[in-house]
Amino acid sequence: MTNELKKITQEQLNEILKQHKLWLESLGKKGKKADLSHMDLRGLSFVMSCVDSINFTGSDLRGTDFEYVKWAYNLATIEKGMPTVIMDYVNFKGANFRRTKINAVRFKGANLQGANFKNVILDMVDFIDTNLQGADFTRTPMSRVKFDGANLQGANFSDTDLSDTNWTDASNLDANYTGACLRSYHSLGGLIGKNLKEAKLQKVNLFGVLLINTDLHGANLKGAYLVDALLIKANLSNANLEGANLKGADLRIANLENANLKGARFKEAQLESANLQGANLENANIESAFLRGANLQGTNLKSANLHDASLRSANLQGANLENANLISTGLSNANLQDTNLKYANLERADLSYANLSHANVEGARAKNANSYKANVEGVDLDTIFQY
Repeated sequence: MTNELKKITQEQLNEILKQHKLWLESLGKKGKKADLSHMDLRGLSFVMSCVDSINFTGSDLRGTDFEYVKWAYNLATIEKGMPTVIMDYVNFKGANFRRTKINAVRFKGANLQGANFKNVILDMVDFIDTNLQGADFTRTPMSRVKFDGANLQGANFSDTDLSDTNWTDASNLDANYTGACLRSYHSLGGLIGKNLKEAKLQKVNLFGVLLINTDLHGANLKGAYLVDALLIKANLSNANLEGANLKGADLRIANLENANLKGARFKEAQLESANLQGANLENANIESAFLRGANLQGTNLKSANLHDASLRSANLQGANLENANLISTGLSNANLQDTNLKYANLERADLSYANLSHANVEGARAKNANSYKANVEGVDLDTIFQY
């Protein structure tokens, strides 16, 4: 393909850009509009030039330097929502776009593998069906940016605000989103049912995000902000959510098996029928959460706060609830067989019809707890404080 493209020198390019600048400044009366389509421009420099209205379709710009380039000369064109530069199907592999503001540019079907967009300002840019594997978008301000159908595998979005972006049908989302902000209707609708296995999402802002049926197996969400996020049927098995904030999040029927949820906040979260088997919830705040019918078999809930939470018909067999706060917790019909309730506070808890057989209740407090028709076979009730 490269042999079929017209090759020019840096000196020739400089003259073309000089004439193009005159054409822009004179509104077409002087100079000549540049046409750089189907050219071999590998390794050339566009530093500090203006590329507004240039057609680059089908050209090879691998390793090209666009530092300090001016992309839009006519701001009125941007306001009309029209692309000023067409970069369709251009090869930009390894190109440098640092220290530029890219306005109204279309990169449809382009190859931007390994391109450097670090600290670049992107406004009204289309990356539709673009290859962005390994591209660096660290701390890149974005507004009205489209990633529809783009390949984002290995891309770096660290500390980037992605709230005004569109991800419809984007593929290979296994990118680095550490510290990024993904909250918005536009950016998030495209994440429903997506594959984010083992994605790097530490401290990411996912407020109110739609992640229904999304695969987040093994993802790193340590310290993530997931308040009011919709994670119904999401797969979070083996994920790291240590210290994450999931207040009010909807995790109904979600899979959190063997997930690290140490110190996570689930206050008022919906976890009905969720699978938390083998998960680590030590020191987690689950106050007023709804876990009816949830599977917490073998879960570590040591020192967890379950005050006023509803665990009716939940399976807690073999779970560790040592020193847990279970004040006013609803545990009716729950399975607490072989559970460790050592030093747990069960004051005013509802244990009616619960299965507590062979549970360890040493030093537990159960003042005013309701144990109507509870199964306490093999339980040493003498060790309960204020029973």
